[in-house]
Amino acid sequence: MPWPPSWYEVLKDFAVPLTALAWGIYIWWRDNRRVLSIHQMGSSITNRVSQIEGHDTTTFAFEIIITNDSPKANVVVAHYQVKPPWADPEIEALADPKEASPPSDRYTLYGSYIDHPREWVVNHHRFQYGKLAPGDTIRGTFLARGKNPIPKDLRGQRENGIEVDFTITDTKRKTYQQKVVVFPELIPDLKNNSAALKSDQSD
Repeated sequence: MPWPPSWYEVLKDFAVPLTALAWGIYIWWRDNRRVLSIHQMGSSITNRVSQIEGHDTTTFAFEIIITNDSPKANVVVAHYQVKPPWADPEIEALADPKEASPPSDRYTLYGSYIDHPREWVVNHHRFQYGKLAPGDTIRGTFLARGKNPIPKDLRGQRENGIEVDFTITDTKRKTYQQKVVVFPELIPDLKNNSAALKSDQSD
């Protein structure tokens, strides 16, 4: 080889190891990237945001499928969050009834208005119950409660529904967001509903 070597000779000598390094980095990135897909299912009956007439509290309920589409990485769900197109900083997912006192195997709210078996609900699929291997799926209803009412200009969106942002955060703080559609409904303030609401608000 002539000295000093030409740029061509230098680049040729480094081309193979650099290509191998780049390929190795790509394979590592591909195998370790975390991909979570969120799809809504159900209908205007099962996907709703509800409010008892005369009260501000709202309830969100919608059916979803959560799938780990990562090539090889596990995903562990840490938190769920709902953000509607109106201000409500106090929206929170309904807590796992197994952690209540006394424990229960049903998610309930407003007396009998919301009453779902625990296995139908995704809320408790977090941390040890929210670990998804590649290809694993969580399917069910998500339930949340807010403190602010549905704005009057949105209460009539019963045909097209209202878009809300649904966000999942994993244990490594990566977020996955999907817009879902909920259909507004006003529940008559029956005596039983009103009493149940006061009881829920005092918890």
